[in-house]
Amino acid sequence: MIKQTPERGLLARAADQAIFVEVDNETEFYCRVCDVVTLHFEGGSAPLLSRMYFVRDEIIVS
Repeated sequence: MIKQTPERGLLARAADQAIFVEVDNETEFYCRVCDVVTLHFEGGSAPLLSRMYFVRDEIIVS
């Protein structure tokens, strides 16, 4: 799950693993996710795909 926070940029956490990523911008986010997943799953057992769920809190004035 990925949340965009005004003070931190993007904050992501894995649903079923102890993986957390915090970055300032979206460009850096994708690189960091790949690095963190590879480091978490040592020995070549890292998944080939990672699914991302972006969560946004938005207020609409009507």
